[in-house]
Amino acid sequence: RSESEEKAGRPERARASAEVLLRLAPGSVRGHDRLACLHYRSGELDRAADLLSSWHHLAPSDHWPLVRKAVLEQERGNPLG
Repeated sequence: RSESEEKAGRPERARASAEVLLRLAPGSVRGHDRLACLHYRSGELDRAADLLSSWHHLAPSDHWPLVRKAVLEQERGNPLG
C-alpha cells in the first residue's frame, strides 16, 4: 500500500502506511527498509539513519542497512558515520 500511495503522489500517506506496518510488525526488516527510504526521499536524514540502525540491529548479518547508512552519511558529509 505504501508503494502505491507514493506512486500516486501521496508521500504522507505512503509514510503513514509504512509507520502502521512497523507498529504492527516491529521486527519487519521490509518495514524498516521502506520507511527509511521514504524518510530519506523526503530529506529526513536523521530519521532514515535511525531506521537503518534499527534494521541493522534486527538483522546484523544483512549488509544492506550498513551500505545504505554509509551512503546517507556520505551525503551528510560524515563519511565515518
